[in-house]
Amino acid sequence: MNRGALRELYGDLPGARADLDVAVRLRPAATVARHTRARVRAGLGDLEGALADLDAALRARPDVVDILVSRGALRFQLGDVPGARDDAE
Repeated sequence: MNRGALRELYGDLPGARADLDVAVRLRPAATVARHTRARVRAGLGDLEGALADLDAALRARPDVVDILVSRGALRFQLGDVPGARDDAE
């Protein structure tokens, strides 16, 4: 997971995606890995995949506000204004 986050930081989004795919495959409930992979997927243009990761992370940890904020922003970007509003409330 850490290597994936570092690759994201240095702009290697495809490499980050590959590392984070492994991290999520090994620990499907790893919310930090899913949240990071959601950012990477969004950066690569896979907005629906990013949303799926954020949904999964929130199912595992509905109390993590950062993930909820990220999902709200992504929903807004996808044109789901009611969903974004729900996440903001």
